[in-house]
Amino acid sequence: TAEEYEHKIQTALATIDRMSAMIDQLLALARVENSKNLVKEELELITFLEEKADQISSEQKRKITFQSQVGLPIYITTNEKSLEMILDNLLHNAIKYSPDGSDVFLRVGKSGNQPYIEVADSGL
Repeated sequence: TAEEYEHKIQTALATIDRMSAMIDQLLALARVENSKNLVKEELELITFLEEKADQISSEQKRKITFQSQVGLPIYITTNEKSLEMILDNLLHNAIKYSPDGSDVFLRVGKSGNQPYIEVADSGL
């Protein structure tokens, strides 16, 4: 029927859009990784992650709980754009593959002197 045809076309277009966005992200990461001129700057990780959790939570209309395992700021030297792309991907996957209403967590802490970031969900 015309309705089924229209639905199939909309589904195909949405899939193409998702694939195109994923390819763009992969190409951007590859360019950054291969760049000899990669700009790395000091970044305060806790504030950055808390803002990212709030941003994606608001965009996706899904609660992301931010948890810091340390009380002091964590400073790292990184390329902020690369870190942001990686976090976007991890958080969107956590939301996509978790049941509605389930918890998604973004945690930051230190293991010894090494900072870590953890994205946790109840996806299957």
